[in-house]
Amino acid sequence: MKNGGVGMKNNTIGKLVKNLKAFLNDRVRRNRIKPIDLSSFKVVQEEVDHIYLTDDEIQAIADVDCKEDKELEKVKDFFVIGCLTGLRFSDISRIRPEYLDSEGFLNIRQKKTSGRIVVPLRKQVKAILDKYSGYAPDIDSFTFNRRIKELGDSAKLHQKVEIEHKRGTIKEAQLLEKYKLISSHTCRRSFCTNAYLNGIDVQLIMKISGHKSEKAFRRYLKISNYEAAQKLKEAWGLD
Repeated sequence: MKNGGVGMKNNTIGKLVKNLKAFLNDRVRRNRIKPIDLSSFKVVQEEVDHIYLTDDEIQAIADVDCKEDKELEKVKDFFVIGCLTGLRFSDISRIRPEYLDSEGFLNIRQKKTSGRIVVPLRKQVKAILDKYSGYAPDIDSFTFNRRIKELGDSAKLHQKVEIEHKRGTIKEAQLLEKYKLISSHTCRRSFCTNAYLNGIDVQLIMKISGHKSEKAFRRYLKISNYEAAQKLKEAWGLD
């Protein structure tokens, strides 16, 4: 590696170490190998810059006309459901009519945690689900993550965003247009951050998002310094 320019990012290394530890622990548990002291195998993890989209930016994507491209329309509809419900991609994909009740709630058991959550559905989400007869649009994550950037581009989300990460001890920064950073994870982050900025109690948001701890939830909040200052200004009653 030269000047940190070549090599894996710290979080990539951390994920590999984590998977290795899980594999070795499984082999030990199954008596396939002798016990190993893994205490020195440290999982490196750093805070990564991730974007969220404001309510206006989400609506800008929702307003993109893609009637001539049915696949792109499914991506757009799936994206709006994600941003307005806070559900993971895997849970949105599982939405079906029997999970929807007459009072406008979605009642679903999360695939990742097995926890049950109840989500009040906004009119925009109801309209989309009605369009697909109570099911979520049928789209895979690979296609979604590839084509959602097209929608962001069409919605003119060209604001430059600085993204930082580390390779070893070397910090690297890139300036990228915002639409290039949109992915399926953006939906959930956008839901949590916008709800928080709109003054909804953290515990209520967590009931919808399914986060088990406030620490885990707050990792999803992506608030700019300006937005943090605005929140302080409101709290202090400043004009």
